[in-house]
Amino acid sequence: MNLERSADGEYRFLRFDRFMAEALYGVGGFFQSGGQAGGSDGDFLTSPETGALFGRLWGRALDRFWEELGRPDPFVVIEAGAGAGTLARSVLRSQPECGSALALHLVEASQSLAALAADRLAPYPNVTVHQSIRDLSVTTAGSGRFLCHVLCSNELFDNLPCGVARRTPFASDVQPPLPAGRFPDVAQGAAVLGGRAWEELALLPANHRSRAAFGDLGPWQPMWVPLRSGHWAASLEALTPSDSTQPVPLPVGIDEWLAASSAHLDVHRMLHVDYGGTLRQLQARNGEWMRTYRGHARSGAPWDEPGCSDITVDVPTDLVSVLSERHGLGPLACCDQAEWLAELNIDGLVADAKRASEATAAAGGLEHLRARSVLTEAGQLTSRTGLGAFQVLRGSADTA
Repeated sequence: MNLERSADGEYRFLRFDRFMAEALYGVGGFFQSGGQAGGSDGDFLTSPETGALFGRLWGRALDRFWEELGRPDPFVVIEAGAGAGTLARSVLRSQPECGSALALHLVEASQSLAALAADRLAPYPNVTVHQSIRDLSVTTAGSGRFLCHVLCSNELFDNLPCGVARRTPFASDVQPPLPAGRFPDVAQGAAVLGGRAWEELALLPANHRSRAAFGDLGPWQPMWVPLRSGHWAASLEALTPSDSTQPVPLPVGIDEWLAASSAHLDVHRMLHVDYGGTLRQLQARNGEWMRTYRGHARSGAPWDEPGCSDITVDVPTDLVSVLSERHGLGPLACCDQAEWLAELNIDGLVADAKRASEATAAAGGLEHLRARSVLTEAGQLTSRTGLGAFQVLRGSADTA
């Protein structure tokens, strides 16, 4: 594989976003080798896997967009990062009001997950599955972009390749010995190249002079290199305190995804749910905004066994809003999931479920179990120490 060279030509390395892309989506990567969400068989649990309630409420959100846009028919909705189609199937089973007009396009980069989604949703003729947004644009006649009334995702952004950046703790072009660990600390002798104001994390393979495949290059050592060119330094400066040298996410993959969406789609509304916070909030977490998981348990550093674990990154919501506006998709307003579900009247569904649970308590049976399930799911989805703290990003590209 092609590695980037250091300025002096001494080292060949991968910036962390490229490393993450290979570890998750490359040959032998986590999602290419069977990693997925879902219950006891998956590696992590998302809101749709808690049960049917989240899909029902997502359907309500789509109904509101449909009404707001004048009830278009077809009503074109694109779910990006759709995985095995769990959320889409749950939405369709809930029979939203917009269902008769709904044309649902699922986009999933993993070939195995896309195939699974296509199989699970085969009974629904209004659903098609694609592996990239670019696949959608080729179905559009002429040179226009593909019409998209709502572009949505649930826990997509946290898995898009992301870099790691920080302000240079000291200005030096001397490279001390390379450290080990999650985020190399200057006290441990972190490498600083070129004395730049901002730098980013890179991985140096043991076999860094080779052009071998990704899986044959390790073991990997972390190092710091000058921040890439472009708008990133100015964007980070504007959203972080000037006296902090703690690392922050560099959402390169989200930026590229937004650029592709703007180039290929005529987007009217945006809805994205994920865990995250502002850059200042994430910077205060001292690197704990990046995590790895395997079989529902925390795993080690991302470079320890690349391809064996999911790598997730808390989404910098304020920076993503800036990037969305930069690409002509409009700014994104943010609230937490508990607040958003309250807007969709989850409390009314909980009240109905409580009444049904009490009415069927003596007899038990399926109806009682369904009511109890709604109550359990609602608690999980709105918990401010869990899924309820997830961030909901919404916007209108029509006002961009």
